[in-house]
Amino acid sequence: MSQLIDKLSQSSPVSQPMGFGRAAALPPKPRMLLIASLVPSRADRLAESASGAAAGAWHISAAADIKALSEKSRATPDIPWGCWLADARWEEIAPIVEADFDFIIFPPTTPLAILKEAKEGEVGYILQVDALLSEGLVRTINYLPGDAVLIAGEPGNSLTWDHLMLF
Repeated sequence: MSQLIDKLSQSSPVSQPMGFGRAAALPPKPRMLLIASLVPSRADRLAESASGAAAGAWHISAAADIKALSEKSRATPDIPWGCWLADARWEEIAPIVEADFDFIIFPPTTPLAILKEAKEGEVGYILQVDALLSEGLVRTINYLPGDAVLIAGEPGNSLTWDHLMLF
């Protein structure tokens, strides 16, 4: 199973059972997990860019970058690394599967066949959705195959308090 998905599962809150029975000790408050998002041009500054992150994600735009980024990721074995597909094209999927990434972040426009190519149960599938998705579409996400959802804002913008309130 994906290491990132395991970390996400462990950080999710556990509800207390209701009733008159003995109250169990409350689990610690879940903490937010930070995923470092990197572009290939920042690969030389990997250690400082991913410092303190629970995971790292490479923005993949060319199949030629995949093998080199997979090797660079091994320099920080303490965090799981994945790839973030900006524009998924069929011919790029085989190198991604062979690169042995821990998770794949993909946009909703990604063909369904891509998920079948990756090692089922070993690779985490993270669906990238827009923060302003309609309420009806948000409800359908729960029924889709996948392990997690990434709510993405506009590229290049920093995370703001408004974003956290929306999420």
